[in-house]
Amino acid sequence: MIPFLLFCLFGVCLPYIDRWLINNDVSKKYSDLRVSGQLEISHFFFKFTTERFNRRLASLGHRFSNFSSLFYRIGTCFVLLLSLAAIPFLWFQIFKTLSSSSTSTPDTELIVPGVNRPLSHIIHVLFAIIISVVLHEIGHALACIAEGGSINHVGVLSFAVLPGAFVSMDLERVPNWGRVRIFCAGIWHNLLICAFCLLLRHEEMNLTNVLFEKDQGLSVTYIDSSSSISGSYGLKRGDIIIAANEYSFSDLSFAETMVKIRNSTQTGFCENVEKLESPSSQDCCHEDSLTDLCFRGEGFQVCLHARSVFESSQSFCHSDEDCGSGFSCLVPKVNEELHERLIVIERNTHQHTVLFVGDPFELVKSVSISSLVPKYFISAAFAEFQIKLLEYIFNISLALAFFNSLPSIALDGNLIVSSLVDIFLPLEIQKDKNLLLRIVIVTIGTFSLGIFNPQVQRNLAAPGTVFISSIREPYSLFLSTFNFFYYRNETNRCNTECLGEPFKTFFDGETGRLPDELFDILEEKFSDDIPWSFRCKNYQSFELGFENGDDPDEFVAQTASHIDFMIVTEYINESLVLLADFLNMPLELAFFITKKNATDYPKPTLSPKQQRVFEKFFSVDRKLYDFYHAEILRKIEEFGKERMELALRQLKEIQKRDSVRSSGELIARTYENAKSSLCSSGKAASVDDAAIVFADNDRSSEMLEKRVERLETLIRNRPKATPKPKRPTKRALLEEIKTGIEELTKEIKESKAPAAQKSAQNPTGRGTTPRRTRGPPSRGRPPSSTSKY
Repeated sequence: MIPFLLFCLFGVCLPYIDRWLINNDVSKKYSDLRVSGQLEISHFFFKFTTERFNRRLASLGHRFSNFSSLFYRIGTCFVLLLSLAAIPFLWFQIFKTLSSSSTSTPDTELIVPGVNRPLSHIIHVLFAIIISVVLHEIGHALACIAEGGSINHVGVLSFAVLPGAFVSMDLERVPNWGRVRIFCAGIWHNLLICAFCLLLRHEEMNLTNVLFEKDQGLSVTYIDSSSSISGSYGLKRGDIIIAANEYSFSDLSFAETMVKIRNSTQTGFCENVEKLESPSSQDCCHEDSLTDLCFRGEGFQVCLHARSVFESSQSFCHSDEDCGSGFSCLVPKVNEELHERLIVIERNTHQHTVLFVGDPFELVKSVSISSLVPKYFISAAFAEFQIKLLEYIFNISLALAFFNSLPSIALDGNLIVSSLVDIFLPLEIQKDKNLLLRIVIVTIGTFSLGIFNPQVQRNLAAPGTVFISSIREPYSLFLSTFNFFYYRNETNRCNTECLGEPFKTFFDGETGRLPDELFDILEEKFSDDIPWSFRCKNYQSFELGFENGDDPDEFVAQTASHIDFMIVTEYINESLVLLADFLNMPLELAFFITKKNATDYPKPTLSPKQQRVFEKFFSVDRKLYDFYHAEILRKIEEFGKERMELALRQLKEIQKRDSVRSSGELIARTYENAKSSLCSSGKAASVDDAAIVFADNDRSSEMLEKRVERLETLIRNRPKATPKPKRPTKRALLEEIKTGIEELTKEIKESKAPAAQKSAQNPTGRGTTPRRTRGPPSRGRPPSSTSKY
């Protein structure tokens, strides 16, 4: 999170850093680039152009001109076929998405490192984008040289973290068919990259079999240094692991194994009970012990050295029936509520077996695993990097080729279509038809690309993405909406256009009306044409995609199939417990902190007539809420009432602890802001009055909130500090000096003019100042010279 915030801060401050560098003349090269226009800087964006590569690209293009002419003619044929198939394929995907269920496997996926890909893959993605884009633009440049055009300059740019490249070409003397080949060249290069990646992928098995082994275990390629599995007795990079508990990695992947261990009960060890000493029914191990664990048998428990138990055990077990005669199944005592497990990870060497106690998901997050076991000195991490990079290059090059073949605005397909239209309908002869055909084709392509995006939004998510939403009792939500937008009438709640709407329109501009009064006039006043009228008719269903004319029962069924988990506000704590169980995540990650929600607004009871009007306008919301209300009660029953009560008590403890902790962090930030603000305004004494003892666990959140309010009041009432005078820049000083010199020169010339006239009237020099006869000669400029400033 911190690196992301730092990146956002850098992107916002980029123009200000640029201005500071120019004003202070930090680097002459940088200033020259900005003045010449080669470098452009704005928020989260920069663009750099250069002519340095023009000669090399021209030389390369002329050297292979005979070959490249035929090469790009063949490529143009493939690209035009792709362009003809692109729009039908796009519409096929749209209709397939509309007709398929939400559980179907997605055909397309948006690659976002840190969201649906590991953040470590950002290096692969950036390399793949750079390779694909650079080779795409090189195709345009070489084809331009082969067709007789010239290159103005090349450049690179970056928006946020996405790099790009471009080529500026002069195509004035290039015929239309030559332009088509130039515009198709970039797509042709991307198609060849895809073919090359497929060839390497096909030969991957043969290449990896030479250097690596498969089905011989798993290779550890990376371990997070902060993880408890690292260390001298833990896993190391390069280790070959073969099993975890009773599961062999030859049958299951590492992630699948951890999921099975987490979802099953703790595995035990078959031990000879007669060798055990002093079994007890009380707590048997000290909590601070790092090597001993409490093991439970039938009717007893005993504290034993964990590694010794594993080394002397006969086999893994879950009950005494899994062990032989004379042996008992000893199960380690772990915290089941936190999904804690004792995991025995075996290596294929004579090194010690690794014992891990904790949540198996910690291993999935902190350890990277490869199925390739190296035969020689080449590490599996290097091979995995190459394979993953190849995969990303293929995906991104294919995406560039496909989308650039579409006749859409700002894409190569638009330029290809324009050149083809100029061939068959010359602009000089049939201008109107030419422009009309261009507009029609580009509009169809752009519309297809635009409609494709929202319809496949679920398919663009990663496989297995969980969709979560929330629902509230309809009348309760209506009262809250009415209060938020109309009754409180606070301009800082939203923009002035939506403030009070649509309630203010229904009440003819009046303010202060009560919510139940709306249902006396709603049937008469309501219209779908009134802005924001959806707030008074099936508000929640509208937000979930319901449109007038849709069948309510089908909409409820469709919502149930699209939303994987629905939080019911009236059962918020129970919903969070069930959500944590549904996602297999710790309860600590599901807590929420209650803020100062408004509760003092009118909540009138509706009359029978008003209730009928309300049910008419919120019928779909009511049907949807009743469905999920029954669902949450059913899930609570399946979860178990006693288990739910225990989880709710734990959740309340977590909320109490973390709300105090969060209040302390809020106070710390507020106190620092108050201190700096008050000191800068000359009220340093007020800081002592606002001194705060930061939150401890024994501090109540109410006391902390009062102190926060006090600090905020001090900050709001502080006097405005006098702005410091702005320091002049070097450029401003130079301009001032230049202006002064020009004024001084003008004064000197004006003073010399009368003296020259007087000297002309008195050539002998009598009556003037005597000439100097002694001393060194004057070192000033000759009288005939002119000074230039």
